[in-house]
Amino acid sequence: MASQYQGPGATLWAHMPPPAECLAILVGCAEVVVFGLGGLANPSDFSNGYGLPIDAATEGVQATLSQKTQSALVKAIASRHVQNGALILTFGLYTRNRTALGFAVAYSAISALADTLLVKNNGVDSLAGGHVIAALNSLLVGGALLYWKRDDKIW
Repeated sequence: MASQYQGPGATLWAHMPPPAECLAILVGCAEVVVFGLGGLANPSDFSNGYGLPIDAATEGVQATLSQKTQSALVKAIASRHVQNGALILTFGLYTRNRTALGFAVAYSAISALADTLLVKNNGVDSLAGGHVIAALNSLLVGGALLYWKRDDKIW
C-alpha cells in the first residue's frame, strides 16, 4: 500500500495564498520596510532615490529651516508608504478580503502616477521611470486580484 505522506512542504503549500495575493503581500512589505521605514530613517538618501533630492544638513552644523522642512516633507512621503503598506498587509493577511486587497493595491497606482509627474517636472527626470514601473505593478497585481478569484481553476 502506498503512503499518503507528501513531504514536509505539503502542508505549507496547502495554506499559501494564491500567487497574486503573495505578490500583494510582498508589495505591502516593501511599502512598509523599504519605502516607509527606510525613508523615515534616512530622508536624504531616500529623497535621492525617489528622484527629488533634498539639501542634507552637514554633520556638526545646525540645519536651516529649509532643510528641516524638506526633511519633514520626505518623512511625510515615507509615512504615506507605511500607511499604504499597512493597509495592504491588513487586507492580505488579516481580513483576507481579496476584492478589498485588489482595490487597495490598484489604487496605489494613483500616488505612483502623481509621483511620476512630480519627479518628471521637478526632480531627476531619469528616475521617473521607477515610479511608472510602480504604477504598472500596482495595476497588474491589483487587476489580477480583482479578475481571478480563489476558486478559479487556474490555481
